[in-house]
Parts: sequence; C-alpha cells; structure tokens
Amino acid sequence: MSIRISLVKTEDTLTPALQAWRAAIPERVTDVMKAYAALMVEMAQSIVPVRTGFLQSTIQCAIAEIFHVIFEATAPYAAYVEYGTYKMAARPYMRPALEAYIPELADTLASEIVEIFTG
Repeated sequence: MSIRISLVKTEDTLTPALQAWRAAIPERVTDVMKAYAALMVEMAQSIVPVRTGFLQSTIQCAIAEIFHVIFEATAPYAAYVEYGTYKMAARPYMRPALEAYIPELADTLASEIVEIFTG
C-alpha cells in the first residue's frame, strides 16, 4: 500500500483578500469612531452646565492612533463639574454622552467588520 501526495500551486486568492482586509479594517473603524466621537462631543456640549461657555468650548475629541479616540474636556475644573465635590453635586455631561453612544458604536463597529469580511 502506498500513499501519494501531490501539491499543486493554484491561484492564491486568500493572500490578496487578507491584505485588503488588513488595510480596510483600521480605516473603516477609525471613520466610525470619528463619527461617533463627534456625536458624543455634540451631546456633551448640549448638556454641560454653561455659565461662561468655557467648559463647553473645551469638550473635544481627537484620534490619537488607530483604534484610540480621546474624548475629553480640558477646562481645569471639568472633573469637578462631572464628578462633583464635597460642596457641589455632580453634573455629569461626559458620561451620559458616552453611555448614550457606546452600545450603538459597538454594534456599528461589529457590522462594519462583518461587512468587510463578507464583501
């Protein structure tokens, strides 16, 4: 009894597809994250307590690197308003914006990745 194995090189369709996916995923994920970060900024700016408008003007987002978005308020007193102090109740504006969009962001990212793989 003998076993014969032969390897025949055929057209490689997997490698180009993997390379296309590798390029598409960071780009699409970053685009989706930018869009949702902008929505979060808009919501946070609409619900933040406003006295002078300075805190509201410092709410921003930036893409730090692939898959990393910074959503922040840079006013020196931003955390005191968000979390409160022993003399002042918290008036959250960042957390509600995050909580409003994170579930939808996760679903959209999952859909985008599935779409990349299924074509």
